Amino acid sequence: MGGFSWAVVIMYYILGAGAGVFLALWKCPYVFTHPDRLIVYSVLFGLITLGGGLGGLAQTIPGTTPDTYVIPAEESVNTRASIFAMSCSIAVGVAFLAFALYRHLAPG
Repeated sequence: MGGFSWAVVIMYYILGAGAGVFLALWKCPYVFTHPDRLIVYSVLFGLITLGGGLGGLAQTIPGTTPDTYVIPAEESVNTRASIFAMSCSIAVGVAFLAFALYRHLAPG
C-alpha cells in the first residue's frame, strides 16, 4: 500500500474543477457572465476547491469497491492528513460559494 500522493490530489482538483464547471454551465449557463467579477471568481474557485475535496474523499466513501476507484487502492491511500486536507478544501469551497451567493443577493 502506498502513501499520500500529491499527484493524485492534483488529479482530483483537475477532475473536480472540470466537473464543477460543467455542472455550473449545464444548470446555470449565465453564472460566468455576471457583471460582478468577484462573484464569478468566487463561484469558480469554490467549484474547484469543493470538487477537488469531494473527489479526494471519494476514495474513502463506504460501500465503494477498489475496482470502482479512479486510482487503484494500491497506488494511493487517504491518510488522516489527506482526509483533513480534503475536508478543509470542501469547507473553503463552500465558503467561496456562500460568499458568492451572499454577494449576489446583497442589496446594492
